[in-house]
Order: sequence, then structure tokens, then C-alpha cells
Amino acid sequence: MAKAAAFLAGAASALLAVWLRQRQRRHSDAPEPMKKSLRDGRQLVLRCATRADVEAVFELCVRRLAIEHDALDELQTSVEAFRTSFAAGKFHLLVAEIDGALAGAATYQYSYRTWSGESLYLQDLCVAAANRGQGVGTQMIRGLAAVAVAGGCDRMFWESHVGNARANEFYGSTVGADTVLGEHQLLTWKLVGVDRLMRCASVAV
Repeated sequence: MAKAAAFLAGAASALLAVWLRQRQRRHSDAPEPMKKSLRDGRQLVLRCATRADVEAVFELCVRRLAIEHDALDELQTSVEAFRTSFAAGKFHLLVAEIDGALAGAATYQYSYRTWSGESLYLQDLCVAAANRGQGVGTQMIRGLAAVAVAGGCDRMFWESHVGNARANEFYGSTVGADTVLGEHQLLTWKLVGVDRLMRCASVAV
């Protein structure tokens, strides 16, 4: 009995190791860059970030965001910590480029739910001030929906403050996401179902 139990435990451990490797490989494999057309006819390139992008993304999505919200004194992280966490796979980055220059970036993570499986959680989506109003944010949402489907997710979700009228109008009208009001005046937005994610990924600006 002891030998059988040890065999089963070993087999289970081996299967778990294989599953974890496959899951990590699926999430770390960089999808091909996506090319999208903006409203003014220019081409937007969406791609997974590399370590070379981390400093610029930190400036846009972390430091610049803190400055815009007059909360720089509350910023507790650093570009070095951001770079270390990215290298460790604690989060992922999607960057948007126009003519080779950074136009926007999104930080996201994978989340597992026992009832529904894997989800993509969008933590931050930032568009450079000079590129706002051109459809960059819309195309980034479309690209993230495609990343979610490719990663085996059946939903994508994110949050915004109830007072962020511009973002909330965009998420509700343009993206067509569902929302509920949560704690601390935060709205939780979600696209549920592979079919909805695929529709979102395929719709043009």
C-alpha cells in the first residue's frame, strides 16, 4: 500500500509539474505583433513588452499617472522594483507604438477562478497624452481581448473610479463592457465569454 501511495503521489507531482510548465509557457509565449489602423490612417503596432521597454512603461503607466493624480508622494515602488517584478513574471505588459515610439501601454495579470477558470485582469491602461483621442485605447482593449483568448481565458475584467467619467463612457459605450459598483467607489468592468472576447478583438475602431 505504501509503495502504491508513493507511486500515485509521484505521478500526481509529475503531472502537476507538466501542467505548470505548460501554463507558464502559454502565458509567456509572446503573440505576434498586431497591426491596427487608427482613425487618422496611421498604423498602430501592439506587441508584448521586453525588458528594454520597462523603464519607458514605468514612466508612462506608473510615475506619470501618479503625477497626473497629484499623488507622487504616495508612490511606493521604483523602476528597479518594477523591472524585477516584470522579469519574475508577476505581471505582463502590452505596448502600443506609432512609428516606433511608445503611444500607450497596459499592465495585466492572469487570474484563476475555481468556478470559471482563467481570466485576464487589466490593471492599468495608459495612453500618452499626445496620442489620446485617436483610438489608441480602443485598439489596446481589442488587443488585450485577443491576448485573453489566446491565453485560454473566458473573461477579461478591470476597474475604474466612479468619478472617471471619460474612461467610464469609453468602457461602457465603445467597449460595451458590463459593470457593477464595488467598494471604495470603484466600478468593476468585465467582458464574459470567449464569444464576447472574440467579438471585441475583431471590431475595428
